[in-house]
Formats: sequence, structure tokens, C-alpha cells
Amino acid sequence: MKPYITIWLFLFPLITNGQSFNFTQIKIESIDSLRNIDKAKKITHSYTTGVSSDYFPDRMKFALEQPIIYGKKLGAFKNEISFFFTKRDSVVRLIEYEWEGDENATDSAYYEIVNENKIIISKYFNALPTEIPETESKAAKSIWENEQVFVEQLMMPGLQRIRVLIS
Repeated sequence: MKPYITIWLFLFPLITNGQSFNFTQIKIESIDSLRNIDKAKKITHSYTTGVSSDYFPDRMKFALEQPIIYGKKLGAFKNEISFFFTKRDSVVRLIEYEWEGDENATDSAYYEIVNENKIIISKYFNALPTEIPETESKAAKSIWENEQVFVEQLMMPGLQRIRVLIS
């Protein structure tokens, strides 16, 4: 049953930002074909990408490889999805969804994505998030979790950047 749920979550674009989230654990073999369906393009960066333990609490448990990254344009936002995985078993341990606004991104479009994400994620968890307000040194956060999944949405209004981390 889980493979069908995973495929459905990848194929079903939700609400107007066209984003779907994967809340189930997958292996890297399924990423390429599923991301190609939504017309995302594979991205290769010339620099090393890593994550800190405050970004991914289980960071010290796993030796993560360089992520597999896909991207596409969604209106005035560039959307990238990074799949961080462990080499020994090819299991995706962290998925980072990121929206970064261009010069045409409006505050209302930014908050529309933030609010749509909250609706989608809250529906999955059947619960509202724990909200942590922005400080001078930290972005605002919305956090959901259960025994299987931890989700954190980071909102950076001044940078027009939104990140959703699923682990």
C-alpha cells in the first residue's frame, strides 16, 4: 500500500502553487521518474551541500550524500526540491522543499504559499502546527510531528524564501 500512497503524493499537485509533499520514506530509485512527471528539471550545483544538526535533528545518525535536486519555476518563485539520502541503503532521510521569490514576487504571493503549505501539511497531520515566531537571528517556524514524520516550515519574509523540511 505504501508505494501507491507515495506515487499518489508525488503525482497529485495540490492547491494553486502546484506543490505536493511526500510524507513517506522512499528510496532514491523512485525520485527521477516521479519528478519528471511534474516537469521538474534535475539540477547539479558546483558546490557541496550539507545540512547542520539544527536543520536536520538526526544529522549525526546518518552520513548523508550530496542531494538529488530538482527545480522548476512556479509563478514568481523558483521551487527546488532536494532529496538527502544515505548511500549504504539509498533511503531518503530529508526532503527540502524551497521557494525563492524573484523580483516580481509579491508579499501576498509569498504568504499564499506559506498558508497553502500549512493547510496541506495540517490536513496530513490532522492537527495545527506549533508556531515559533521570527527573531533577529532565526526564521519563523511552523512544526508538525508524529511518530513517523517531522515537518518544519521555515518562513523568511524579508528574503522571500520558504522552506519545508520533511524527515
